Amino acid sequence: MKKHFCLILFFITFLSYGQKLSFHYKDTPLVEIINDLEDRFDLRFSYKSDLLGKEVFTYNGEADLKTFLNSISEEKSLEFIFIGDENVVIKSSFDLTYDSNKLNEVVLVTEYLTSGFDQNKKDGSITMKPTKLGVLPGLTEPDVLQSLQLLPGITSPTESASNLHIRGGTPDQNLILYDGIKIYHQGHLFGMISPFNPYVVESVNVSRSGTKPEFGDRIAGVVDINSLTEVPTETSGGFGANFLHGDVYVKTPIKSDKIGFLFSARRSINDIFNLPTFNSFSDKVFQNTKIEETNDVIEEEELEVLRDKFNFLDINAKLVFQPNEKNKISVSSLLVDNSLDYANVDAEDFGTRDKLNLNNKGLSAQWDYQSKRPWSYRSSFSYSEFNSDYQFTQLTPFGSLNTATNSNKVQDFGLQLQARKRINTKGNLKFGYELINYLVGYKLAFNNDAITIEDVRTNLSIHNAYAESEYQFDKLFLRGGFRTSYYPQIKEFFVEPRIYSHYNITDHFKLKASMEIKNQGISQLVSFGFNDLGVGEAVWVLADQEQGVPVLNNRQMTFGFFFDKDGWKIDVESYHKKVKGLTTLTSSFATNPFSEIYASGNSSIFGVDVLLKKKINRFRTWLGYSYSKNDFNFPDLQTGRFPGNFDQRHVISFTNSFKYKQFQFSLGWQFASGRPYSEGTLVNGEVVFQEQNTERLLSYHKMDLSAFYDFYFDSKSKIKARLGASIINLYNRDNEINTTFGTTTGNGGNVVLSELTSVGLGITPNVVFRVYF
Repeated sequence: MKKHFCLILFFITFLSYGQKLSFHYKDTPLVEIINDLEDRFDLRFSYKSDLLGKEVFTYNGEADLKTFLNSISEEKSLEFIFIGDENVVIKSSFDLTYDSNKLNEVVLVTEYLTSGFDQNKKDGSITMKPTKLGVLPGLTEPDVLQSLQLLPGITSPTESASNLHIRGGTPDQNLILYDGIKIYHQGHLFGMISPFNPYVVESVNVSRSGTKPEFGDRIAGVVDINSLTEVPTETSGGFGANFLHGDVYVKTPIKSDKIGFLFSARRSINDIFNLPTFNSFSDKVFQNTKIEETNDVIEEEELEVLRDKFNFLDINAKLVFQPNEKNKISVSSLLVDNSLDYANVDAEDFGTRDKLNLNNKGLSAQWDYQSKRPWSYRSSFSYSEFNSDYQFTQLTPFGSLNTATNSNKVQDFGLQLQARKRINTKGNLKFGYELINYLVGYKLAFNNDAITIEDVRTNLSIHNAYAESEYQFDKLFLRGGFRTSYYPQIKEFFVEPRIYSHYNITDHFKLKASMEIKNQGISQLVSFGFNDLGVGEAVWVLADQEQGVPVLNNRQMTFGFFFDKDGWKIDVESYHKKVKGLTTLTSSFATNPFSEIYASGNSSIFGVDVLLKKKINRFRTWLGYSYSKNDFNFPDLQTGRFPGNFDQRHVISFTNSFKYKQFQFSLGWQFASGRPYSEGTLVNGEVVFQEQNTERLLSYHKMDLSAFYDFYFDSKSKIKARLGASIINLYNRDNEINTTFGTTTGNGGNVVLSELTSVGLGITPNVVFRVYF
């Protein structure tokens, strides 16, 4: 069936090739026309930023693409030079300054997966542009973080959209930046949706390895998200909704071409409409929690719901001021908020209440100054604040009986100064200074178990200096640098060398390698099943030698090769990393609050990531495969190594996408090995884990489908609309994603062991409608 489907798409592609299309533009800026052509024809245009200026163009009729471009060339004195099937260089007809033999060096990016996923040919990093992203299976919106999971080496073992595991690392080990603001809470609906409006995000730069020295204090991947970067030439925006949320955004110049403003807001709609998509997500999130147990009782008409509130929202505003060619100043703000308040009571006034507030807010400012060439400078400031406050109360007619608290607050201040020098056309130099200051507080309290970690407040400052140089030799590209970090509170000094290189064997085949050392002063506690508060969040803590929480350290090496020719793309990369300083709450703390609170450990990770892709005109098919072996070693908990909590040996994704005129389709299948879990036993009424992660869940697999239809409301192509639909888990498989053990009361009143297995999303449809202007 799948083979026949691919053949049908292939023939449709050839039938549509070379057809005349309608072009309707009236006094439309050339920049906007070029952006539209990129969307319609999956092209990439490269040109100097000031070449198109404020030029406008008018055309109303039918033509093939090259005829239309020729009409622009004749009127605007521009040349469109095609390099391959996808890349187009735009230059002035009066410029005699280029060498046709060097045009391949001008185009530094190439499509990696589908439109909107680009690979920098220079250093191999991946850039995703959500607004240009082709349709992806299971998505009605270009979800910023979930889309990245199609890259080999980036997974989510718990089926979360935002909790990314990059090459064996955990989500807290990733550096997630939004306009320079560090993000600590990375998802709405407990991670099921990215907390960023994709329609205001211009680019997402991803580094799985070979990280630049300017990015520090995280030991895994880097996800650098950027919104408005230039002053817009005219007002644009959009609004829309799917079965989970609605949003609106606008980008506009405020004063001529000097100031630009962006605003976006997005909010859940579940408190207005009860739709199947939210119900499916909610069932997945709240399964095996106190809320699900209560809902089961309510169905038997034994309880009354007193309060049922759950919603999320995100708001982003940004101002860009560019008074002249030398200076550009930007200020960005972000608010991500999730709140839950659920309470119930029975006929005898016994009940429970769960209350959770999660938010991440931040502010950043950046000043770019272009001095006399070859020097340029950047200074930036950022502030990020994360708050997590979970309260559980068991209610009785005489007041509260049992309580549980899990609260965590992080305040992050950052200052960075950077200087860059362009040595020549083949090399440059960069160096800078960064100051980071953390304030962290947390409290864990379990009234019914007489276990408490009092309200702890800690402070940590980090002084960083870094330098980097890169140079393109004949066939060898080399980027080397280092980052130094000093922690005055714990009197620790670290040096982090970073090296990346690739060597072009031929024009289509190259070898690549990298080596890096990273350190991290803030992390989340590793959990082995203890302290499960249902929907509560893991706790962020700072490095503190006296408390037994060391600085995380990662040493990583990679080696691979890359092949790109005639629509084929093969990318293979192996890596080996060793992580020291992992921290967990000890099992003894669960039964004895006077024992050691934390235990430290390390992990050893080896993996291979493979991408195999073929593009045939408008049809793309690619296979991603990742092998990963992640071993933990916690001497205080267990003798010998054991599989890490998220150790998935094999992850496979097979994706197909096709575009025909205004229609886009995508079908994808995913497979993953089952993650490990610890078998619990009952000893004196308490759950005890004898060995860590000795069992494994069943294998995971599902199929997802998406389809879009784009159209215009007017003949001038000014107002565009999109109607789309998706289905997650098309054949409705029950995929095991977690197993925990607890206790319950048996028929005779005795305590018995209970095993709770959580599954991923069942078959989940979604529909979207959007308008762009």
